[in-house]
Amino acid sequence: MIAVLAIAFFELAVIIGAIRTLANAGVWRNAFTAASANIMFHIFGFCIASAFQYILQYSIFLE
Repeated sequence: MIAVLAIAFFELAVIIGAIRTLANAGVWRNAFTAASANIMFHIFGFCIASAFQYILQYSIFLE
């Protein structure tokens, strides 16, 4: 449950960050770079959250 909430908050933060970055970027090249960086950050964070959730479930299973 904690991991699911963490993923949800992270998703929300990434979406808000992407919108703010695109709104602040005046040049399309900068907007594209910022958007691709946000997407990579999103994928990386989702992998970390998935690994955390897997470890959490495995530790509960061991108990």
